Amino acid sequence: MNVNRLAFAYGLYFPVLYARGEPVWRYLKSLEVTQWAPVKDIATLQERKLVKLLDSARMNVPFYRERIQSSGQSLDTLPFLQKADLQAFPDALLHRSWKARHTLKTTGGSTGQAVTVRKSREATAQETAANWRGFGWAGVRIGDKQGRFWGVPFKSRDRLRARITDLIAHRRRCSAFAFSAADLDKYTRMLNRFKPTYLYGYVSMLEQYARYVVENRVRPTFKPVAIITTAEVLASTTRQLLQETFGCPVFNEYGCGELGTIAHECEAGALHLNAENLLIEIVKGDRHCVPGEVGEIVATELNNLAMPLIRYRLGDFGTLAAHPCGCGRTLPVLQSIAGRGYDMVYDRQGRMFHGEYFMYMFEEVKRMGLGVKAFQVIQDSFDDFTIRVVPGDGYSERTREIVRTRFREGYGPNARVSFVEVPGIARRPSGKMQVIVGLPQATPASNRDRTNVDECID
Repeated sequence: MNVNRLAFAYGLYFPVLYARGEPVWRYLKSLEVTQWAPVKDIATLQERKLVKLLDSARMNVPFYRERIQSSGQSLDTLPFLQKADLQAFPDALLHRSWKARHTLKTTGGSTGQAVTVRKSREATAQETAANWRGFGWAGVRIGDKQGRFWGVPFKSRDRLRARITDLIAHRRRCSAFAFSAADLDKYTRMLNRFKPTYLYGYVSMLEQYARYVVENRVRPTFKPVAIITTAEVLASTTRQLLQETFGCPVFNEYGCGELGTIAHECEAGALHLNAENLLIEIVKGDRHCVPGEVGEIVATELNNLAMPLIRYRLGDFGTLAAHPCGCGRTLPVLQSIAGRGYDMVYDRQGRMFHGEYFMYMFEEVKRMGLGVKAFQVIQDSFDDFTIRVVPGDGYSERTREIVRTRFREGYGPNARVSFVEVPGIARRPSGKMQVIVGLPQATPASNRDRTNVDECID
């Protein structure tokens, strides 16, 4: 029995949440049962919540008065909600008479325009409970120590709030905004003292830290039971690097700031949707995709009556699995995430090129010892690309020649590629790394932010 973990969970974490009006423990116990429930029972739960959500939105939310014509209207007859709607009509999306306690979640996007979502405390508690259930699949329990590779707020007040939140959640933060060799050495000393049970954070940060450990022959004295990655594409090579460096399994997580976590990876390697909280559609145009077919991911948050997000376009692409997971859980499986808005590039014919296409290209260059420490691909037009490169030993005209050749082989012979050598690649304001910068007007949805978890207790 881990006395330290239990002391934090029951002596600090749960009391704070209950004081906030968030009965996480009650919802977590329920979710641990429903993950094994028959598929029809989950569908019945979703339908019951959806009817309540649509009726409440129709009667109480100005934005939906005309969109939802009558009680019992089918979900797939409603228009999609986009991030631009949240920016243009924030007040109209609010429940007109909501007086219960709620949480404000602000998340920014690649457009630089932030959106704020009002979330009821009940909905926040259910979101948090689903998050802990997913962490449980990785062998992590509430109260376990977390080494957090994440952003740090700029404002003093927000930094103080983040420190308090970290204290309550039993974690130590490694800042995305300070990642030099000296910073990484400082983080190692901090984590060695803290002895985190698991590591959590942005893929690019965890990857960079793992490379630092390997290249500098650092021997951390902490031994995580798992690493949970989020917010960015997790390539198989990165997963392997993390597993080999820290000697533990890696579990992926998928979500967005407006909704929270959407899916968690189980021990069998499948991304299970939090179906009790969200209804996920995979669509192509106005039709639903069949299992195995790539389409756009559209989400309806089933619990938040304070500010309903109904048929919300995430700007991501994915497929649903046709068969249940071997782990025995009956929750739907997101078979693949084919692309996120900022990880996709489009040509003149509308063909999509996933960000991993470019990642594998540069992984080949790295394996050949051709001196690329870091890169960022910027699509200036359908045929013109600028590649910002942090050069290393071996970088030369041959490096540029191979990359240009691979571009033309895959993207097309008209691709024009120019290189800019830079000392480093700046992170986005959120602290995440945007490796692929596509044309905003070419993407099917304007929502391209991938903040998974806000700066609230999670």
